[in-house]
Amino acid sequence: MKQAGSELPKDGQTLSVKYTGKLLDGTPFDSNVDSSFHHTEPYNVTLGQGGSIPGFEDGLRNFGKGGKGTIYIPSTLA
Repeated sequence: MKQAGSELPKDGQTLSVKYTGKLLDGTPFDSNVDSSFHHTEPYNVTLGQGGSIPGFEDGLRNFGKGGKGTIYIPSTLA
């Protein structure tokens, strides 16, 4: 994880995210970075509102503004 120098986000904050979702074997299943998935706008998610899968929101709580990294989401949180 590459952590940028800002505070970690809190519930109620809206984050704008660029992402690529991949299976464990590396096969991409969704992306807003790759135009072949037909949506390239940043994904906006408000933490704590249930607007995204729980594991993604949990992972995003570990990234400050500009942070980059990988989030592994177990099927129970997908």
